[in-house]
Amino acid sequence: MRVGIIGAGASGILCAIELKKKYGDKLIVDLFEQEEKVGKKILQTGNGKCNFTNLHLKENYYNNPSFVKPLFEKYGLLQILSSLTSLGIVSKSDDEGRYYPYSESAASFLEILKHHLDVLGVNIYTNTKITSIEEKNGFYLLNNQYQLDKIVISIGGKARVKEYDNGFLYNLGLQMIPDHPGLVSVKVQEKFLKPISGVRIKVNAKVLNDNKVVYQNEGEVLFKDDSLSGIVIFSCSRFVKEKSVIELDLVNGKSEENLLSWMQLLEKNILVKEALLSLFPRQLASVLAKEMKLDNVEIKDLSEKARKELICKLKHFTFKVKSLNDYNNAQIMCGGIDVNQLNEKLQIKTHPSIYVAGEVLDIDGECGGFNLSFAWASALCVADNII
Repeated sequence: MRVGIIGAGASGILCAIELKKKYGDKLIVDLFEQEEKVGKKILQTGNGKCNFTNLHLKENYYNNPSFVKPLFEKYGLLQILSSLTSLGIVSKSDDEGRYYPYSESAASFLEILKHHLDVLGVNIYTNTKITSIEEKNGFYLLNNQYQLDKIVISIGGKARVKEYDNGFLYNLGLQMIPDHPGLVSVKVQEKFLKPISGVRIKVNAKVLNDNKVVYQNEGEVLFKDDSLSGIVIFSCSRFVKEKSVIELDLVNGKSEENLLSWMQLLEKNILVKEALLSLFPRQLASVLAKEMKLDNVEIKDLSEKARKELICKLKHFTFKVKSLNDYNNAQIMCGGIDVNQLNEKLQIKTHPSIYVAGEVLDIDGECGGFNLSFAWASALCVADNII
């Protein structure tokens, strides 16, 4: 029997390795990759340190939790770690539960995977773009050239790739959820960010669509010239639409009552922008005071109502979304193959000899190793069920 895996990213590589480990010479595995090398996107994970999974792996970190939950019940953290450990990968985790290879090197992590592809005898076809899948006489033909019994689609997403062609998915009659960049910075309409470009603070961030909170999380925001960035904004970006509003609690952890009491203890003749230095870096304190038209106002000149309004503004500071940054700056693609077309084995219901794994599916997760976790879990699932 011959299995063809289209796409040599994380899910495609691990699926190929697991299939050959399980079936050896009884199974021929062909791995097709349009780039000149396999696993290139793995090198970019965790800022080159390869954050490959997370201690807190659960379905609630994903956009389609009901689909992910049964998958993780069978192929969760323990199974992922077991698979990678069996390949010789030594791991460690940080205080946030993020797992890394002990080397903290995505390059060495990838080298281990490539070593096993070689030793196990996986046939690798790089610089090979798949443009067509046809069913003929009980077999499948890729590009009218490669004859296969079973196929795994693991072409990943559009983020940080030179070229992305998923036309053959439509030819299979698959329904696609419209895609957009994910885990990416967000461009905003406000024009006052340039003086605070590079400033980082911890916030509670909310995404509001049609005045309803659709997502909320805590983390670091990084201000840029025309956009919001940082881990918490990356996670927010998965829910951002054209007219979304991002609301930041700039003094997260302090109640409005706490802040009002603090303000009452301040020297009466201190400027508002000087008072804000107790809470923020100087650049941010100055910009906030100016935007609230209080840059030359002293605390003593603020009425009780004005103080409450100032504090409320700091707790609910809003930005109007202009757009998401593009795929060249994104970590993942949101959207993809509608998961309702697959069964629990990740088998396409209308094409039972074709399976799907990884980011090409409409599954996206938060920062912290969750997207790679789904890649590994889906690869393990397909490898267990395809034969």
